[in-house]
Amino acid sequence: PARRDGLPPELLAGAQAYFDGRYEDALRQLERAGEARARAAAQLALFRAAAYHARFRAGGQKDEGLRRRAAEAVAACRRADPSLSPDPAAFSPAFMAFFRSAS
Repeated sequence: PARRDGLPPELLAGAQAYFDGRYEDALRQLERAGEARARAAAQLALFRAAAYHARFRAGGQKDEGLRRRAAEAVAACRRADPSLSPDPAAFSPAFMAFFRSAS
């Protein structure tokens, strides 16, 4: 169930795991969130994209499946809220460039 502010608790747990560098845990939490509304759905997709992208880079950029999942999550983020953009203070320059270029 969503909190009073409408954010799924899995989004908050997933974001914390992402910022802690626990990308697998972040993805588990974010996938558990299921369907969410507008802005929350976009934020869930944003963190999924960032976590997949981080795993792709950590693995030497060899697993094309992780890159594809990251790109799919960017697309889902844009569909849910086209105005949402990652905060450069919170995300790496590499992810920022990936987010801008992913289609």
